[in-house]
Amino acid sequence: MKKWKVALIGCGSIADNTYLPRIGEIPEADLVAVCDIIPERAKNYAEKFHVPAWYTSIDELLEKCDFEILMNTTSIPAHHEINMKALRAGKHLYSQKPVGLTVEEVTEQIEAAKAAGVKYTASPIHMLRDDIRFAKKLIADGCIGEIMNGGGAEKFIGAALEKYPRESFYLATKMPLWKLETQEDMEQVFNEQLANCRVDYFDFYLCHAVDAERFEKIRRIGAFEFLARKKAEGKIRRLGFSFHDKPAVLRAICAAYPWDFAQLQLNYLDWTVQRAREQYEILQEYGLPCIVMEPVRGGALASLCPEAEAVLKAPSD
Repeated sequence: MKKWKVALIGCGSIADNTYLPRIGEIPEADLVAVCDIIPERAKNYAEKFHVPAWYTSIDELLEKCDFEILMNTTSIPAHHEINMKALRAGKHLYSQKPVGLTVEEVTEQIEAAKAAGVKYTASPIHMLRDDIRFAKKLIADGCIGEIMNGGGAEKFIGAALEKYPRESFYLATKMPLWKLETQEDMEQVFNEQLANCRVDYFDFYLCHAVDAERFEKIRRIGAFEFLARKKAEGKIRRLGFSFHDKPAVLRAICAAYPWDFAQLQLNYLDWTVQRAREQYEILQEYGLPCIVMEPVRGGALASLCPEAEAVLKAPSD
């Protein structure tokens, strides 16, 4: 039986809770290295999971470590660059979703994998899990009740809040741009959201997960103009967007339309890693309030390594 040499890059919560504890259960896998841009975290994970080597960059990992498969569990904006370097180096690749931020990035990765003759896949692969396949059979056989998707969460919150005065709570939801191609599609989705939530208006309404590609769709189908009309009709109080891309893209989005607010992934790590500081400063420049998402990276930033905790708790001058 062949033993495959595996390296993991990105020592965050998903690596800690899911990947690293499970790799050791795979007889064909030999975890030879971990890698993270925070040296203390890479070192601590190597010690915790008994990994023989640790590194602090993909370049160092590729240069110094003999491995065959890379598992990429880094932050989303880092996926494409790391994946391309691994594929071009002839490494098999398993990457967390999404593997890239645009169709062009994903296409480039696919072509690189084909050129290198390596295996390339992305998580999640939940549809192949035994428990998911069993659940699918239960649904198909009519053994369980209504599945809470396709507006199920909105229906739940609508029922829960219906008895309260509308002015006593704030309600927010988002437009799923990836599902839409026309303003007619938007009209249908928006009306369904109002009906599901049992309200006449939304306090905050966002174009969801806007990057360069979805910004182009907003312009192409007139999404902002459509939502601005809904705002003029009183069905949206504040119109904004959630953002996942580079600062230059954010600046173009802010300049294009009179938004009311924006949502950024903002925490003390992404302040530099994902250039959140630059993004926040752009919002300040345009006078846009910022709603924070991922303040502790899904809990990954709640538990620090001892060195980082000491810095955080040190008295300020």
